[in-house]
Amino acid sequence: ACGIGHSARLRHHAFAEPLGSACISERISVSADLPVGKSSSLPPAPVLGDVSMQPAFAPFVGMMGLHLGCVYLAKRNGGELATKPHLAAHFVVTLLAFSALAAVGCHGWFVQDLSGVDTIAGYVGAGRLLSLMQLSFMAYECMAIVIAPEGKERAALLGPGGIMLIHHLAVVGLAYLVCTRQYMHYYAIFFFGVPELSSVALAFMDLFKAFPELKKANAAANEAVRTLFAVAFLPIR
Repeated sequence: ACGIGHSARLRHHAFAEPLGSACISERISVSADLPVGKSSSLPPAPVLGDVSMQPAFAPFVGMMGLHLGCVYLAKRNGGELATKPHLAAHFVVTLLAFSALAAVGCHGWFVQDLSGVDTIAGYVGAGRLLSLMQLSFMAYECMAIVIAPEGKERAALLGPGGIMLIHHLAVVGLAYLVCTRQYMHYYAIFFFGVPELSSVALAFMDLFKAFPELKKANAAANEAVRTLFAVAFLPIR
């Protein structure tokens, strides 16, 4: 667009000047050197790496299978967990997902050498991996809401006013853009991974909130994860 506008301005000034002006031939030659729609001031288009979405499918299926398996076990074993089996299963899946995301994110951000990386359009394997992981995880979160029975379990997964569903759909959209447009792989390493350190403690907080008897029986553990969450949340998020 910049190139087209530049060429149009050149043509306007060229025809506005008397024929034979010394500037006309110079301006026309400059305009001719710029391909239509191009500008010499724009950086070259980034070289796209792998933008396939297929790798996100298998983790999603795995998380759904784990969730359904944990639901079955919670119902079979009875006790308090059997009263809200989908929330018990959700804890297992989210704990594993948060831990994996935090591990990959921290390794990529603090250990991997990212010097010289194009922070906007560059291909970074760890950033793409984390976006695929988040895409799978958030798709699972949405499906967990769908399959949870109406009542306390679905309400807990939806959050007040459905805020958690909105969050999950927003992350799905962001992760899709990162994956398919090779957009901000560099920043995805941090934002899709490192903050999940605090989410590991949050998973336990949600578990104790959903199951009061379990919380009462593990009062010290409940206080420990609450403190850990606050300590991790403030500096990281």
